[in-house]
Amino acid sequence: MAGVGPRQRIANSIITDNEGGGFHFSQVGEFNPVIMVESNRIQRCGLKLLNMTSPPVIYGYVQNARLATIANNYIVGNAGGVEINTTAMSRSASIYLNITNNIINYNSHGEPLHIEGSIGGYPVIYCKFINACEGFIWQNSRPSL
Repeated sequence: MAGVGPRQRIANSIITDNEGGGFHFSQVGEFNPVIMVESNRIQRCGLKLLNMTSPPVIYGYVQNARLATIANNYIVGNAGGVEINTTAMSRSASIYLNITNNIINYNSHGEPLHIEGSIGGYPVIYCKFINACEGFIWQNSRPSL
């Protein structure tokens, strides 16, 4: 990835059989580092609660960061999916969100991929593979990507 500046990186991790999910990250402040989540394997994580109401396995709250990448991850057989919430104070601080070549498969109890944001966030998604996820778009009250 091109660019300079500080980065927060979660890479080459294997997370299995964890009821607490995979990982959560949050940022606050006016200027935040680039987020990179790449080449991780997350399997059989999360806690199956009633109906379709499990917290996500990967949750990110990204505020005023210019770039976030979620790439080349294997997220299979979990209770919950991936949720990213982006917030920017202005259009000039909006995020470029790159979600590339992830396998998000056979997850239950929630949306496989949920992205939301405010003020000028422009998510860009390439090569998103979602297959056989229980409760994808047709069972949720709000639309998903």
